[in-house]
Amino acid sequence: MKNLIGTVAIFATFILLSCNGNPETKEKSSVENEQSEMVENTSFLDLTEYGINGNMAVPQELSAESKISENAYGGLEIRAGKDYLLELLPLSMSIEEKKQELANNPVYKISYIEEGQDYLFYKKEITDSGVDEEYHLYMLKDFGNGEVYVVKTLDMESLPKAKVEKMLSILKNSNNQI
Repeated sequence: MKNLIGTVAIFATFILLSCNGNPETKEKSSVENEQSEMVENTSFLDLTEYGINGNMAVPQELSAESKISENAYGGLEIRAGKDYLLELLPLSMSIEEKKQELANNPVYKISYIEEGQDYLFYKKEITDSGVDEEYHLYMLKDFGNGEVYVVKTLDMESLPKAKVEKMLSILKNSNNQI
């Protein structure tokens, strides 16, 4: 009987400790839940009609409003609502080349908000001009078949920071689909 009580006590202690968890595990779990929720709230547009063997992630609530059109220089414009505006192009520049291009622009001051191995999230502004700052995304995506594409915000569109952050989050969490 004492043996059984001791075993139950150890087992109960183990369960209580594992339920409590450490803060790092809770934080990681929270991020994983957010990513899972982001993917669950994402729809994917089929791009095979445009010669690309893959899908483009868009927010589920905007998927009915999604429009894909080919542009004059071999890319696709993906519009979902008024605030999800992306362009998909065959690989044109690496991340480093894009950073160099931005650095060589004499008009805009560039500030990097977030950088990853395969993406840039940045702000363009003309200092003391009264012109609103612009937020942009430049990302390299591989569909898993060796074809690397550039996914970027449309150059002629100015979006709020929060909208570009949402696009980045969706694209980062959609695995090899973009």
